[in-house]
Amino acid sequence: MNEPIGRHFIVGIPGTELSSTDVEFLRYVMPSGVCLFARNIKDASQVRDLTDSIKEILGPHSLICIDQEGGRVDRLRRILEPMPSAESLRSVENAEKLGQLAGEALSMLGINVDFAPVVDVRRDDALSLENGLQLRMMSDDPIEVAAIAKGFLEGLRSEGIAGCLKHFPGLGASSVDSHELLPIVELDDENLNSVDLLPYRELIGNGLEMVMIAHASYPNSVFKTDDPNLPSSLNPTVYNYLRDKLLFDGIAVTDDLEMGAIVKIMGVPQAARKSLESGADIALICNDQNAVREAVALCADGLHIPGRNKFFERLERFRENISEPIDFDRSEWEHLSNEIIEFKSRLS
Repeated sequence: MNEPIGRHFIVGIPGTELSSTDVEFLRYVMPSGVCLFARNIKDASQVRDLTDSIKEILGPHSLICIDQEGGRVDRLRRILEPMPSAESLRSVENAEKLGQLAGEALSMLGINVDFAPVVDVRRDDALSLENGLQLRMMSDDPIEVAAIAKGFLEGLRSEGIAGCLKHFPGLGASSVDSHELLPIVELDDENLNSVDLLPYRELIGNGLEMVMIAHASYPNSVFKTDDPNLPSSLNPTVYNYLRDKLLFDGIAVTDDLEMGAIVKIMGVPQAARKSLESGADIALICNDQNAVREAVALCADGLHIPGRNKFFERLERFRENISEPIDFDRSEWEHLSNEIIEFKSRLS
């Protein structure tokens, strides 16, 4: 296997254009892709220039990712009319339209992977809790969540953009935000199976391309371990369940390993290695380039990655299913903003 270990990473960059340090960093790591955040976005044409320059280094089929959910998590709000939240959609038709609008915007920007939709199922007893998911969840009905998520994914696909279900195996019942602390989800197997895992069962097998693994602990379920503080993203049982029970054959990516749920337990490089040893295809490290370098060095030293050949087969198939970006056109970009305004008026 001649592929660099860096292919098992998606990384972040600090600014709105590539510095010489960024160029050297990307050439050293050679990750599968880059995840963009608000810090990388100043103007639409600037973003397209940035994504083009990333692809010049990593290759034309590199993964350029973003969290574009709409509502609270809308990375494009500085440069495009803000998109409505998932909670406001309430129908498959609306979800598909939002996916299409988001997909068109991302394609013009040279972005090809959307870390969305959220399929965590809203629970009434968690509505007032600070779990970071308010307005990001579609419904308290798992069947409705699956249907709306499918519509959103189909809208993205219509524009050649890959989506990503998150956060497996489910954070709807969590009471803290994994950006800050490790959620302990007390659900038993019956509750997980009938609610939180249902959207995954419904959507796997329908061309689902990517799943993001949560940082949480599930001590009363099949995912329990001897260590109650072991996050699901570092738990082999979680990946085995996803592959063997749910028969998922797409890309499994961790949530950002620099979140509080991880860094308050172990170092980022150690977490990256453990996630890959546990069955993750890609470790996501979004900020600290030194942590990425350390993680790559640590993982290059005798790391055994289960099914590494299968990962590269999955990655190749994944790349084949995303389209070349459409040309950036300022008048079309402005027209897209107007479309979003009209769409939101129909939702209200």
